[in-house]
Formats: sequence, C-alpha cells, structure tokens
Amino acid sequence: MRMLRKHLGEWVEDPAWWYRKTFTPNAYRLQIPIFYIRMTEKDKRQRGSAAWGIIHAARVANKMAANVSKWTMPSRFFVSFPWSGINFWEFKQHRLATATTRNFYFTHKGESAWTNEYIPFAFNQDDLRAMKRNFAAKTTLTYKRIAEFIPNDRSWFERLPVEEQHSGRRFTIQQLLEPVNNDSYKSLEINKYYNVYTWEGLREAISDFQFRRPKRRYLQSEQGSRILQRIGVNTDEQQ
Repeated sequence: MRMLRKHLGEWVEDPAWWYRKTFTPNAYRLQIPIFYIRMTEKDKRQRGSAAWGIIHAARVANKMAANVSKWTMPSRFFVSFPWSGINFWEFKQHRLATATTRNFYFTHKGESAWTNEYIPFAFNQDDLRAMKRNFAAKTTLTYKRIAEFIPNDRSWFERLPVEEQHSGRRFTIQQLLEPVNNDSYKSLEINKYYNVYTWEGLREAISDFQFRRPKRRYLQSEQGSRILQRIGVNTDEQQ
C-alpha cells in the first residue's frame, strides 16, 4: 500500500483537460484523487479475490460518502483491473457515452467482464446489492451454513472438506456478474485488449502496444509530490 502511494501518488491529472489548449490552462486543470482501500487479513484468508475486492471497494465508498451526506452517495461505480492490457487513450473517444450513460461496459471482440475477461465496466447500487447477495449465497467459509443445520445434530460445527472451504477466494468475475443483466447496458467496443494476467498476454501487450507517452509534468507536479493537500491542516505549524 505504501509503495503504491509513494510511486503512484494520491491524485492524477485528467488527461482530457491536460492536453486541451486554452488561454488559461491552469484554470481548467482537473485533479482526480486516488483512494487506496486495504482489504483486511480476515477477508484475504476467507474471500480474498478480485470479485470480493469489487464489492469491498464499493461498500467502503458508500460508507465514506454516507458519513458526509446522503447527497454524496455514488450512483454508479467504475471497475478497472490491473490485469487489463488496454491503451487508456482509447477511453477518450467514449468519454461522452460514459458521462451520459448510466450503465455501460467495454467489450473486445465479443468478450467482456461477463465472459470472465478483465475488461472495465460500470454498475449501479441495485447491481451492487444483487452481487452481494449472489456472493453470499454461493461462497463458503470454514463450516457448514446455518441453512444446512439438521435438528438434533451438530452439523453447524462440522467443517467442510478442505477443497470446499473459503470458495470466495476462487470466485470469478463471471460468477459475480451472473445476477446482473447487461441487456440494458450500453456496450462500448475497444480496439485492443490483452489479458496480462497470463505471460502470453503480457508478452503480446508489451510487443504490440504503441503508447502515447504522457508528458513528465503530467506524471509529476512541480513540487515533485503527488500527495493530496489535507483539508483544515495548517501547513505553517507542520513546518
């Protein structure tokens, strides 16, 4: 966590505004904050997977927003994966669609997150509730479920076979999205995608991608720091 925060920072410039030519470019700079959410050790042992990471991050976002005001509650969530080999400049051509469409998902040659590919998508609060119910119903912990209790028996205290325990760690994205009907979603096609979770996909992505390298100023501020300015903190006292 600290390593990511040190190298990636706590905010990034919006590339759409960074390269836009205006008379007062500094007035249109948009800094997007990055929040790092740690998964507990218990969750890692019992249900640590990308599927649970999506649910956990959305729950934390809801909790943080609710502490501020009910009006700050997010209406939808956007999911991206570290195993996606995608040229992020492609998203720019879909900027209007992602801003005006409530639910959308990206596809590549008919593949999407619904086919267990690490391709970004967005979902709303109703979908989040459906995914949480689906995850709770289809995953196991160490012991049998309460619903499997047999009267006059100690089945509640019966351990599951080792291969059946903590199945949430093997829960896939496709399984997570089973109750979410994407017929009402808007599909957005991307030209290039590689599953860099595999060595073959990583090798193809590195050899094929032609990235437009961001300017150094985009990657690092003038002060050489990507740490967010804290609200209500007297910087003079800190010095």
